[in-house]
Amino acid sequence: MLDFTAFWSGPFATAWLAAMGADVIKVESVQRPDGIRFSAAVRPSRDAEYFEKSALFHAANLSKRGITLDLSQERGRGLARELIAECDVVTENFTPRVLDDFGFSYDAVRAILTGPWRDRPGFAQTMEQLTGMAWVTGYENGPPIIAGGVVDPMVGTHAALAIVAALEHRDRTGEGGLVEMAMIEVAVATTAEQVIRFSEYGELVGRRGERGVYRCAGDDEWIALDLLADPQPAADRAEWCATRTKEEAAARLRAQGIAAWPVVPGHLALDDPQLRARGFFEPIDHPLVGRHDYPSFPMRLSAGPRTFWSGPAPTLGQHNEDVLRALGLDAAALAVLRADHVIGTTPLPSD
Repeated sequence: MLDFTAFWSGPFATAWLAAMGADVIKVESVQRPDGIRFSAAVRPSRDAEYFEKSALFHAANLSKRGITLDLSQERGRGLARELIAECDVVTENFTPRVLDDFGFSYDAVRAILTGPWRDRPGFAQTMEQLTGMAWVTGYENGPPIIAGGVVDPMVGTHAALAIVAALEHRDRTGEGGLVEMAMIEVAVATTAEQVIRFSEYGELVGRRGERGVYRCAGDDEWIALDLLADPQPAADRAEWCATRTKEEAAARLRAQGIAAWPVVPGHLALDDPQLRARGFFEPIDHPLVGRHDYPSFPMRLSAGPRTFWSGPAPTLGQHNEDVLRALGLDAAALAVLRADHVIGTTPLPSD
């Protein structure tokens, strides 16, 4: 698989397939590396390898091989064409014009990608506003609070499944196909409850941030419980929780048959005994950032794999030599490509 995707949603889709055994070759360029590389909490002035320190890049690109190709140069496009000829799948999440301009348009793309927003790029946060998702987040009677990017992995998951379906169709019929995954459509699908309730009952679903969540004793300590199963009025329950630790309150509620659990920050999931017992987090060693635990996927298959990740995310252009030598390039040819910045391992300063 040749992977031209960037940021989160596209790389998340191809990461699913890499976890299932696909050989995913991630394509960047030294002129325009994957933008998510620059989300690292590292200052360029203090660390020359800052672009290799993005946690989100690492998590979304595990088990892939990485190369760089400058597609604005014919030599880069020629190598891309050779790689495309060897791949079952080519993925990208640019606006349609980008690969069209590079000469990599799909014959049917202009007939299929239609509508007034055809050439608009999308990001998770804009989709969360546009589709009503943010309308139901935040505190009751307060302003919307965006979900913070959850649409990206949602889109990636949908795209991975669609690619598997397209490969199955190819195996049955011998026909390839174009898979189009519009962010707005995935986001709208998750807000269907609002549409259904309003169309059926005229009811506008409000925000839910305060329902079933109560402050406990301590600094910013909370529990969440099944509001419908709780026989106490909300005001009485709030007073009851305020005098107890979140662990004590949750345990006593569960003993009464009311589903409840302490609200914990995300990083404490690393220590969750259930997730640890099931091997949900997998330790991966990276040559620059060391060993870290990465989440796998929320299922276990009896036929395997026992672990999902075979290696770390690639450094920029890490596998240039391995991949391009397989196309027949020798050391001299690779040296010329490096000198002309067709390939490389360090971002070039922008003009």
